Amino acid sequence: WKPRRGSRLSPNRADFIRTRAGLYCIVMRGIILILSSLLANALLPSRSKTAVGLQTTSLWSTPSSNAVGQDLSELFDVCEKPSQQTNTVLPKGSWPILTGKTKERGLVHRDGDWHRSVHVWMLDPNGEMLLQYRSPDKDTNPDMWDTSAAGHIGAGDEALETAVREVREELGVDIAFDALDHICTYLSSATGETKHGKFACNEFQELYLVRISKPHSEMGYFVGEGEVSDWRAEPVEVVEKALKENDPKYVPRCAEYVSAIFKRVKADPCSGRVPKRL
Repeated sequence: WKPRRGSRLSPNRADFIRTRAGLYCIVMRGIILILSSLLANALLPSRSKTAVGLQTTSLWSTPSSNAVGQDLSELFDVCEKPSQQTNTVLPKGSWPILTGKTKERGLVHRDGDWHRSVHVWMLDPNGEMLLQYRSPDKDTNPDMWDTSAAGHIGAGDEALETAVREVREELGVDIAFDALDHICTYLSSATGETKHGKFACNEFQELYLVRISKPHSEMGYFVGEGEVSDWRAEPVEVVEKALKENDPKYVPRCAEYVSAIFKRVKADPCSGRVPKRL
């Protein structure tokens, strides 16, 4: 029914129309909210759905908001076994070759499949390197001092984005992609045993150096639960000596790994490509 021009609606008829219009708006708003929610979930990356143990953390997050340990069901891209000798630097012009298969973290470390990871070493103007103390819940090398931040490259992810994310998750600071100075790709092969069982960790490790512009003590790092238990800064020569002498308090690193890291650390930052300072 449509009123003629100039006619007036009865009070009851006007109330009915207003009520119906209000209900229509409520229903449409509900439909829009539902569709928006479904669209947001569909656009979320697969990593956020599978890697429950990893959460992105902002600069203002509290330690209790971080993940505990690691998610053993996190998916990794499985790589082909390298033809080069292990525990050496991968020659320039070579890179990891993906098999096209993905596998859960726990199974990769059980079966010794080759996969990828990132190691970030952070150096301040005082010549001190930042170390993290690995949680007792880690499935490899728990309760040991290690690189400033590190993590596996998840299925479908890339090295640079993983490095930025791991620094944010483990230390609570954000770094730019161009602050990451790529040192080399290292072929690491290690075995051991933790409370999770025996592990065989075969990795293509992407090593990075970040030169920060102020002392570590002024950076405002936090320590989250699970992945990292503590952090401290040590002079370059102290860290180098500990790694060269296989100090049992530090994650063991082979000679070529140590050489590659400290060669870049001691290099003149003004020569060659100069990464952006954090």
